[in-house]
Amino acid sequence: MMPRTRLLTSVISMLSSLGWISLANADAMVMGSVDVRLGVPRGCAIAFEPHQRMQWGVIDFGQHPRLDQQGEGIDAEAPGLEALSVICNPGTEYQLGVDGGLHGNASSRHLVARYDDDGSAARSEPVRLPYQVFLDAARRHPWPADELVGFTVPGDGRLRIPLYARIGPLDAVPPVGFYTDELKLTLRW
Repeated sequence: MMPRTRLLTSVISMLSSLGWISLANADAMVMGSVDVRLGVPRGCAIAFEPHQRMQWGVIDFGQHPRLDQQGEGIDAEAPGLEALSVICNPGTEYQLGVDGGLHGNASSRHLVARYDDDGSAARSEPVRLPYQVFLDAARRHPWPADELVGFTVPGDGRLRIPLYARIGPLDAVPPVGFYTDELKLTLRW
């Protein structure tokens, strides 16, 4: 009989030490604590319409019958990239890069017309029109292709990504057509 009592006492002791059985009074209380935490790192939240997931905006130069008589050129911009909403912690530093486009390279960007003016037949040689992208509305500071440029998010936390562009005056009248290009943007924070 003695071995069973010792075994039962040992099992109860072990279960009690593991917290599975309380040998305390039935009205006893045990208290503990739970840590509550929140980290707020520098960063951004991006929102866009699902159907526009990768199409962030348009730089539209409009329609102009003559590009050889345009003074300083034709200006256009994508004001704040309307399809993209970026909200960040104020003061967050970010970088934005714009590539050379589908028809450009590290030193120049081009709009290209691949079809006749009515869109019915492909041209034997695509017609290229040079254009530039700028960092500022005054168009004094060209945006180098594939170069990340640093900015800081303003106090309201809303990231604005305006792109300014210009087609300079041309020496000759380009063929009638619809000219396009596509720029890829890289946003890093």
